[in-house]
Amino acid sequence: MTITELAKEVNEAAEDYCVGGIQEFRRAMGRNRGGCEITKEWKINQGDRDARVDVVIETGAGPIFCEIKVASGVRAAVRKAVGQLLEYAHWPNENRSRKWWVVSKETPIAKDRAYLPRLRSLYQLPVFYRQISIDTGDLGPET
Repeated sequence: MTITELAKEVNEAAEDYCVGGIQEFRRAMGRNRGGCEITKEWKINQGDRDARVDVVIETGAGPIFCEIKVASGVRAAVRKAVGQLLEYAHWPNENRSRKWWVVSKETPIAKDRAYLPRLRSLYQLPVFYRQISIDTGDLGPET
C-alpha cells in the first residue's frame, strides 16, 4: 500500500469519528508512517468487556497505542490517558504494546518535557507525548 492509499483509507475511516483532532492526527499518520497499519478504535477483548484504543499503529517493532485527548494542557492530557493506556496494554496479564502516545493540540512546556522522561525512567512506562497541529495536521516530535 502506498502512502497516498494509506492516507485515503485513514481519512475515510475517520470521517465519522472526531475527538479533539482525530481526523488531523490520522491524516498526519497517513503522511508520516509509511508501511504501518493504522487502526481506529482497536478493540481489545478483556473477557468481561471490550475496550477500544483510539488509534493503534502496527509497526515492525510492535504496536503503538495512541490516545487522543482534549485537555487544558499536556499534564492534563497525560493524566487522562495513562490509566487507559495501562489497562489497554496490560489488563489482566498482557503486554500488548511497545509504546504509548498521548496526542493533543497542547504545546508542551519545560515541566512537561521533564515529567515524561521521569515517568519513563521511574516506572518504565513507554509513554510519550505528541502535539498535533490542528492547522496542518503535522505531529510534533516525541516528548
